This record gives sequence, structure tokens and C-alpha cells, in this order.
Amino acid sequence: MSVMNADKVKVILPRSGPDHFWMEIYRHYAGDDQRTWKYLAMFVLRVNGGWAVEHIGRAFGHPKGHVTRCLRKIEQELRERFEPPDDLWTGFSASDREVDG
Repeated sequence: MSVMNADKVKVILPRSGPDHFWMEIYRHYAGDDQRTWKYLAMFVLRVNGGWAVEHIGRAFGHPKGHVTRCLRKIEQELRERFEPPDDLWTGFSASDREVDG
């Protein structure tokens, strides 16, 4: 599949899609660990969805400080396991890592 970007340049999209990505996460990282998947869901809502920590807490039934600790833990584990590029964390501000309330 291809699309045109804002500059009218044709961009070929990968065929694997997000299913391939999540299957790799399952195989090489999270497996059947429900806690890890819960933390990943929190992380995706924060980084990709731009959700506030308070809203993630409401969705999961946790106080803001607990969500912050979960986000900090999953970020650390992902960095150690996969060594992703720094620009991946653009939606995850330094203040998110420091809140404990």
C-alpha cells in the first residue's frame, strides 16, 4: 500500500503493520505476563495516545504515583531490552518520570 505525504511524495507503507510489532513484543519480551501487558498498555496510552497520567490512573484504577512508577519501570525495561532510539520517548516527558504523588 502507498500514500502521498504532504509534499506529494509517494510513501510505501510496510505490509507487516502493527500486528507484526506486537507479535515480536509477545515473543521477545512480554509473553503471557499480564502485568507487563498492563504496563505496556499504560505506556502506549501515554506515549502514543498523549493521555495524562491522571487519566491513565482512572482507566486502570490506580493513583497517579503508581501509574508514574509503572511507566518508569516499563520504560527502563524497554530501554534495557531493545535499546530504542531516543526520539521514541518524545511523548514521555521527564516530569512523568519524577512524579511520585
